[in-house]
Amino acid sequence: MKKLSKLFPTLLISLMASSLFAANWKVKVPANAKRFPLIQIVSTENGGKNDFATVPVTRHVSEAKMSWGDMSDKDTPGPWYEKCTISLNDEFLGDAEVKARGNWTTTYPKKSLRIKFAKKQNIAGLHSGEQYKNWVLLAAYKDPSLLRDAVGFKMYSKMFPGYVSDCQLVELEINGVYFGVYLLAELQEAKRLGLTNAKKDSADTNIGYLIEFDSYSNTEADNEKFWINYLGDVKDYNGKRVEELQGGYTIKSEIKDKAQHDFIADYMNKLWKICYSAVYNKKYYRFDSNYQLQSYTPEGSNDDEKCRNCISQVINIESLADTYIFNEIVCDPDLYLTSFFMNVDFGEGKDHLLYFNAPWDFDSSMGNKDFCAAKSSSGNITGKNDMFAGSCQTDVNCQHPRIHANPWMVIFIREAWFLNLVKERWAGIPAQQILSELQAYIDENSSKDYQPVFNANLKVWGVSTKHPGVEKELCSASKAAAAKSQAASAEYFKGWLTNRFTAVDNIIKNLK
Repeated sequence: MKKLSKLFPTLLISLMASSLFAANWKVKVPANAKRFPLIQIVSTENGGKNDFATVPVTRHVSEAKMSWGDMSDKDTPGPWYEKCTISLNDEFLGDAEVKARGNWTTTYPKKSLRIKFAKKQNIAGLHSGEQYKNWVLLAAYKDPSLLRDAVGFKMYSKMFPGYVSDCQLVELEINGVYFGVYLLAELQEAKRLGLTNAKKDSADTNIGYLIEFDSYSNTEADNEKFWINYLGDVKDYNGKRVEELQGGYTIKSEIKDKAQHDFIADYMNKLWKICYSAVYNKKYYRFDSNYQLQSYTPEGSNDDEKCRNCISQVINIESLADTYIFNEIVCDPDLYLTSFFMNVDFGEGKDHLLYFNAPWDFDSSMGNKDFCAAKSSSGNITGKNDMFAGSCQTDVNCQHPRIHANPWMVIFIREAWFLNLVKERWAGIPAQQILSELQAYIDENSSKDYQPVFNANLKVWGVSTKHPGVEKELCSASKAAAAKSQAASAEYFKGWLTNRFTAVDNIIKNLK
């Protein structure tokens, strides 16, 4: 994905982005159309220009492009905060700062935005009305249905007990200019997960840590990133060695002192050693009261039982099994790279276990790219009925062999106790009921009544699959549907999801 700019003329991208947006000032939604809630952003500086929402490209992305000879964003500024006011359906919410957000997606004309209120505020009743300063508007430019992020969030919330962002489809207007359909969602923050906050000017390490498995971690400040040494070969469900394991992690929660960074970096490396040693060496470790490793013999009549009991001392294994099931369904090609979250809390009264939850970023997933969209396995492409999360995959654009996997998804994938746990968790999910509810959500939010709104979005931004960057990424079925309408894209999406639920049911039932 990071090398897409080698594949198409960058000048064409720039011209397309500017020409698409230049026409959007005259887009109007018909008066009789059914509408989503309208977020209204008004700049209070710089003459009310919209540049902050249309121009920036994240700096490390433009620098990466320049490193392979693409100079199109050489002088493009990185995202900056613009002082604004925010309203919802003409009701003033508060003063805020707004900027473009994202990594590679900032190279697209329609950019996601981050809202940072001056004072805590709720928008549209999300998260049971809780008030926070930070919210996001997801552009979903790459998703012709504009529904995959919302469906991903809602699917997880219906299936599993862990935290996931609440969300609401909205329309956006900036300085009186119509920007189309976005998804209002929460920012991934420790406070939303109820994690223990670090106190001001405190080096106390007994706090909560929100961590992202993140290939972009190298762009973060030193005190916000760390690496895990995976110690040796890791194999997928089929026994294939994972050749390239992404090792960068970003600390997403706020830390106040280097001691906190060093503690969690050391802790996570030791926790991985506990996992790796139990699986591959049948040697067992646990943390002592000072978080140093000590060898021991867990309870159990065999290594399988011992492994489960050992790992249960450091990981909430139910959350890990849930995350595996979820990723087996959504087939997100970024799984081996980024946007994969976990958290651990050492605060008073907390259990000190590592949890996996807070899933994020589904615009490439669920049949939008070639992964699990083809009729059968072919070359690098995972077939629509094949295992995804537990097996090696090609890169995000299907240009290289199947050598990638997420280490947390495959470390236990050959362990009987984990496979049995996955089966137990899946058996407890009313999958068909949830599928029906998701199908109904897709139908409701792509109905004939909403098509004028989606058509207005299309007039603002054009068909996303005609953008060279997107066109190279998406599967033929998604591109064909996008050429017709948002409704056709939603129908394709719904059909893919229905098939995938059946496929995952078969995959999990046959795990052995």
